[in-house]
Amino acid sequence: MKKFTLLFLAVALCFSALADNAYRLAIAKPVNTGLLGAEEVSALWGMLESSFPVDQKEYQLVSRAALKQMLEEIGLTENSGLTDLNSEQKAKMGKLKTVNYILISEIGKFGTQYNLTMRIIDSSTGEIDMTRVINLRAKSLDDIADKLEPTIEKMLSDQKDLRRVALLHPVNNLPISVPNVAETFNVYLENYLLESNIPMQNLKSVGKILTENNLGPLSELEPKLYKKVGSLLEVQLLIQATINSLEVLSFRQESPETGYVGYEYIAKYAGTIAAINPKTGEIVKNAPVEVSMNLGKTRGNVPAMQLTDDLTRTILKEAARKSAQQILSIGNSGN
Repeated sequence: MKKFTLLFLAVALCFSALADNAYRLAIAKPVNTGLLGAEEVSALWGMLESSFPVDQKEYQLVSRAALKQMLEEIGLTENSGLTDLNSEQKAKMGKLKTVNYILISEIGKFGTQYNLTMRIIDSSTGEIDMTRVINLRAKSLDDIADKLEPTIEKMLSDQKDLRRVALLHPVNNLPISVPNVAETFNVYLENYLLESNIPMQNLKSVGKILTENNLGPLSELEPKLYKKVGSLLEVQLLIQATINSLEVLSFRQESPETGYVGYEYIAKYAGTIAAINPKTGEIVKNAPVEVSMNLGKTRGNVPAMQLTDDLTRTILKEAARKSAQQILSIGNSGN
């Protein structure tokens, strides 16, 4: 009996030591950025807590009460203030041992789509860990819930290769006006990158943040301002496309022997995709992107095929796909 008691105490002390060595993580109540009800926000908070990977040993989830106490000690009453701490609050937070890390989130709804951005604050510095910022999009909160557990597990892992990117407005060098060409291209490119699990700054927020800070297009900025852009957008890579040409070429075809007269149509796109390290202003990659699509043939003397909205979208979608491949190759090459 005495041996059993000693064994039990040894095991208990072992687990206690593991718990003491684990990082203490708090999950803050999500900040509602618009169009969600209080019940939805509360439900999401519960989903975040229940998605905490209990089988891992590096982190220990602390209670809401412990987080509330910590916030009060640094002079905060709302979770939303965690993203805008002053130097005094950061210094106070760094001295507290209640919590090591805080998972904060923002949830908004745009039309029928939910957008959830999650960040982790290192309480020792009060700063956001920019390598652990992830954006999720879904048609419902249930769909988001299905993605939470693996996403949080990835955020808490030691994996640091999740480089978050921001898509800047493309440079449009087209000689003719094509409505919404830059915006359409970026929407397709964003979708391809999200499907490849690339963490991204919200596309609608990029322009707004740059405008609010009196920063114009990246092509017009001095390299020394790139770091400021990257810091404001909380990203490690800035991505910008340049669209140089978008056209439909027609080639007349005829056969004197058969009397055939017709046209063959080829759609062409030419541009570049650039990735910039905002810390240094270094261009990590600047690759050409070209698309050539055979649109088929018509018989007879018909006018040149017009660049319709549907055709433009088809070409831009393929150009965005090829651009995404270039961006993904940056990580594969180890740059």
